[in-house]
Amino acid sequence: MPYAVRKTDKGYGVVNTDTGKWKSKNTSKEKAEAQIRLLRGVEHSGGKWKPTGKRRQRRWGKRKLRS
Repeated sequence: MPYAVRKTDKGYGVVNTDTGKWKSKNTSKEKAEAQIRLLRGVEHSGGKWKPTGKRRQRRWGKRKLRS
């Protein structure tokens, strides 16, 4: 996982340590760390997982309570 948070003039940024390319600049440290988690998730899935912004749904739905 070749991503790192680096300090910039106006905040923080995310850089790919293998290629040296910046993914973001001048953002907060919390947002930079969140972006690293996102990039690692996409890389780990082999490009199959794409973020939708929605939460994961339960596989079998809601369980019914017995009366």
